[in-house]
Amino acid sequence: MQIEFSFAIIQKRVIKRIFSLLPLKEAGVRDQKEDQLKMNKYEMLYILDAKLGDEAVEAQAEKYKALVTSSGGEVEKTDKWGVKKFAYPIEKKSEGFYVLTTFTAPPALPLEIERQMRVSDEVIRFMIINKN
Repeated sequence: MQIEFSFAIIQKRVIKRIFSLLPLKEAGVRDQKEDQLKMNKYEMLYILDAKLGDEAVEAQAEKYKALVTSSGGEVEKTDKWGVKKFAYPIEKKSEGFYVLTTFTAPPALPLEIERQMRVSDEVIRFMIINKN
């Protein structure tokens, strides 16, 4: 019992020492105002399944537009390029509907958009680029 107790105390002291040496930002503590003030410009290109109807394509575009605006961002432009043929088959498909969206948003938003696009069956491929 005595050995386990002393090991726990040493472990707590080591962890406390490590975190005291790290700057606050690296330790995971951030100023929320700093994150809210920092807005980056992004460009997002995604390919939807070509078999989707016009309403479904519009619904997907509105879904990601609403996600940007609800997190404090602003959508500048959404271009629907239409159905294009792929250079090679992707997921046994030869065509896809391309959508390009330009927006400004907080730095954490692209991770959430990527997470939702990975789960979506309608999105074949996507790419988000920081324009700053």
